[in-house]
Amino acid sequence: MYTKLENYLSGYFHTNYWYDEGVEIAQDIISNFTDKDWEQLLKKLPKQNMEWKKKLAYCLYNDKNKYELLTLIELLHTEDKELLEIVLDSLRSFMNQETTNFLMHDTEIVNQIKNLYYHNTSRIIHIMLTDLVYKINQFTEKELLL
Repeated sequence: MYTKLENYLSGYFHTNYWYDEGVEIAQDIISNFTDKDWEQLLKKLPKQNMEWKKKLAYCLYNDKNKYELLTLIELLHTEDKELLEIVLDSLRSFMNQETTNFLMHDTEIVNQIKNLYYHNTSRIIHIMLTDLVYKINQFTEKELLL
């Protein structure tokens, strides 16, 4: 299944097709992953190009799947603003006490969130980040953004 996803995400998609159908097809492939597929994905993830990583991050939303969370956490370590925005958006589905504790103890991630929140020009991204921060703050005594 991993090879099928790798090949699929490596293809060119017209923007409308990707959001209308491509995401669902990729999510269907991911839903059939075995532990071995996830291990292969995590091993090969650093070598994938940025567009591939963005497509993958957009497809990860299953808060019951620990591998999806692990993959998003790996993708957080990026200098690419758009990938970071997509990952943070996907992470909103995974907010619980454990995820919040992990995020709050990683100063790099906290700084990335704050930087995006305070220096973002897109209203849509600001709304997404406000929701993410609200969810994080539900699980912590120390508020993320003041």
